Amino acid sequence: MRLNKEFIDFNFKKDLNMNVDYPVCISFDENYLFPACVTICSLLENAFPQTFYKLYIITDGPCAEYSLPYIEKIFEKYPRHSYEFLRPLPVMEGAVEKKHLTISNYNRFAIPTLLSTLDKVLWIDVDVVVNRDISDLFKLDLGENIVAAARMNPPMKQDFVSVNEYYNAGVLLFNINKWDEVSAQRELIDLIGNNEFERPTQDPLNILTNGRTEYVDFKYNILLQSNHPVRYLERCFGARIEEVLKDAYIYHFVDRYKPWNYKNHFFFQEWYKYYKMLPFENVDWEFNNYKQVDYFKIAKLKLRKYKLLKMVTLGVVKKITDKKKYYQRIVESCL
Repeated sequence: MRLNKEFIDFNFKKDLNMNVDYPVCISFDENYLFPACVTICSLLENAFPQTFYKLYIITDGPCAEYSLPYIEKIFEKYPRHSYEFLRPLPVMEGAVEKKHLTISNYNRFAIPTLLSTLDKVLWIDVDVVVNRDISDLFKLDLGENIVAAARMNPPMKQDFVSVNEYYNAGVLLFNINKWDEVSAQRELIDLIGNNEFERPTQDPLNILTNGRTEYVDFKYNILLQSNHPVRYLERCFGARIEEVLKDAYIYHFVDRYKPWNYKNHFFFQEWYKYYKMLPFENVDWEFNNYKQVDYFKIAKLKLRKYKLLKMVTLGVVKKITDKKKYYQRIVESCL
C-alpha cells in the first residue's frame, strides 16, 4: 500500500467566500446518496443564523455528477452555506479489496492532505443526523491533540486501547497541523496493512491517536442501535431515552438496520424528521419492514453460550469473559 497525496478539485462548487466558514467533510457513493442528503439537510437546518458551514464532499466523478442536482437543491434551500466536491485518488492501494470496504470509508484519512490549508475539519459519517448547531466543536482548543471525538457509549473493550479511551470514528474533529507531525497517513497504512482489524478505519485511528485525543461529550455522537433494548441504552446513558434524544447534538445509527431501509426501526422518526425536509419533488423512498428481534431472548441465549464456554475454557480466553459480561449487562437491564 502507498499513500497518494494527489487529488482532483472538481468544478462543482458553490463558494460564497464568507468570513467565517466551519469546514465539514463527508464522503459517500451512489448507494448512500439519499442518506447523505438527509445528513446534509439536518446539518444546515439546525445551523444558527451566525453559523456558516462549508461542506466538502469527497466522492468519485460519476457519483459527483449524479449527486450534483440534489446537492444544488439543498443549498438553494439553505443559501448562506457553501459546498465543494473533492475526489481523492486512492489513499491506500489494496485496502478496499483486502477489507471489503468502499473507498468512502477510508476517505477520512485523506482529509488532512486534501484540506491542508485549514486548521480544523469536522468529519461526519452519512449515517448520522445533526440535531443542533455544532459550531461549538470548532471552538475547542485541541492543543497537542490530533483529533477530538466522543467515547463509545456503551463502552467497547479493546485489547489495544483502554475501554475509557476508545472512541467512535463517525464524528471526528481533525487538528490538521498535528496530524502531519506524527506522519499519520503512513502510520495508518502500516497499521491496516499489518493487522486484521475488526473495524479497519476506527481501530487504527484509536491506536494512532491514543493519548492525543480530546474527548467531547457523548451528546455529539449518540450511538443508536435498533437491536438494543431501550432499558439497556438508558442504563448506558444514565437517563431516559426521551431525554437523551432531546439533548443530543448528533444521532448516529450504527447497527446494520438503518432507518432509511426500515420504517419500523426504533429510531426511525429521528431520521424521518429530516428526510421530510428534503427539497426534492417526486421522491418516494421505499421503506421496508424487518422482523423485530427479541434481543432480550438473544442476549439470554448468548449469555448461556458464553457461560458454558467460560466453564469449558476455565475462563482463560479473555474475549469469552468480556462477551459474557456484555450480555450479562443486557439481560440484567431487561429484567
